[in-house]
Amino acid sequence: MKDEKGILVQINKYGNLPNTHYPIVHEQLIERISSLQTAIDAVKQGMEDQIKLLEEQKVEAEQDLKFIKSGM
Repeated sequence: MKDEKGILVQINKYGNLPNTHYPIVHEQLIERISSLQTAIDAVKQGMEDQIKLLEEQKVEAEQDLKFIKSGM
């Protein structure tokens, strides 16, 4: 959330939470962060695999072009 000057202000979502709940929320947040990182890593790996495939196809197309040019 931003204040009237447009400066980003962090809101404490847990301000009204009793301190006795902090350990539970702490564990939930640790699990959430871990799950999100796992998802990020999976997406990143998938993208890297797709980029590698595209690069291989580009190299193949360049080789095909070189072959075609040599026969012209």
